Amino acid sequence: MFIFSKTTYAFLMRVQADIVEILTKEMRVQISGAAQQTLRMSHMAKMLKITFDVKICGLVRRVSLGLMVFERCTNNGTSIGSSSRVPLAYYDSSCAIVLNKSLIYLAKPTFLKNILRHELAHMVTSLYYKNIPLPDHGEEFKSVCRQYGWSDPSITSACADVEEENAALEGDLESERVLDRVKKLLALGSSDNVHEAELAMLRANQLLLKHNLDRLTFSGISGVSGVSGARRSVEFSEEKDCVYMARVLTAKRNSAKMQAISEILRTFLVYPVFSCRLKEVCLEVTGERANVQLAEYVANFLDRELDRMWEHARMEQGLSGAGAKCSFIRGVSRGYCERVEKNKIQDYTEVEQLALAKLNKDLNQKSSWVYDRLHTHRYAGVSDMDSLLAGKSAGRSLNIRPGVTDNECEKGGRKLLTH
Repeated sequence: MFIFSKTTYAFLMRVQADIVEILTKEMRVQISGAAQQTLRMSHMAKMLKITFDVKICGLVRRVSLGLMVFERCTNNGTSIGSSSRVPLAYYDSSCAIVLNKSLIYLAKPTFLKNILRHELAHMVTSLYYKNIPLPDHGEEFKSVCRQYGWSDPSITSACADVEEENAALEGDLESERVLDRVKKLLALGSSDNVHEAELAMLRANQLLLKHNLDRLTFSGISGVSGVSGARRSVEFSEEKDCVYMARVLTAKRNSAKMQAISEILRTFLVYPVFSCRLKEVCLEVTGERANVQLAEYVANFLDRELDRMWEHARMEQGLSGAGAKCSFIRGVSRGYCERVEKNKIQDYTEVEQLALAKLNKDLNQKSSWVYDRLHTHRYAGVSDMDSLLAGKSAGRSLNIRPGVTDNECEKGGRKLLTH
């Protein structure tokens, strides 16, 4: 997951200055005059970018290098790791250097600069050999390091010599406990007993809501703080102004299935956004840590389950064709979301509904910390009403079941959607 906060912004500003120094003094590249102005914001960090020109194979290329901080390994690139095999940093294929949160507190200036040199070498190697598969730290990578005089093993090595306990990421135990309880309740949602399944789903949503209320202080909303018993611990105060982002699914193009998954994920208190990266579309979610982790879990389950549901409907009801499939999948998301909203209206107290509205508003505001601009797009309407109605019926009985292990969930952010 990627993290956006005041702390990460201050850290990345320091990293940006270090990279500019390395680029200009050691790599002899020209920095665009607007490089330091690419980030327009009030007090929170979106992705910082450095724009510069680099000469590759005799041609000058304009590069826009992004900088981000992550908490869990969901990398799609080459990394420098620690003895605990937790990456300290990696170069992402979308042209970004992504740094481990632990470096904010761990890295001394020289150590951090060597990590940055290592990842910049990966960037240049990627630009030189763009479409050629290469070993992460092979001769090509070492040749680039030698080109810039980076022969020190602390730069060229794939692992950094740091204490394992410092390199390892610190988990949020409270979020982990809540996530585990929500998953268990969602598992009960697959019970053959309809009433038990409905109750388990309701309790899962209420537990997630209460956890989010505990994370926030709602000034001006009477009764909310009394319901939530909002904590005042140091951990929560540090995370109050922090938002997490994860790329949960990728595809070559947007699809009805991807849109359906994004609509269902909204019911888990995350803000889904479609982001275009190179030749693929990513479904990203932002929100509180436990919500984002749960959204990764749910997205991976739905990626498989929606296909299974379509195959079942096709065999049982004689549905066929791409238009029918798209309409059916859209119907599933509508049926599921209608069911969730109905449960909230019937079973949530007035205070809980008011608090939920506040949480959603807060979530929308925090999305602006991650994205400069968001655009709304209209998608094609339903072409097969029978398939839509069949999908809505199936969606009303859709239950999120355990079908993905935690390890698969961590890798799931890079999974390709099937069509």
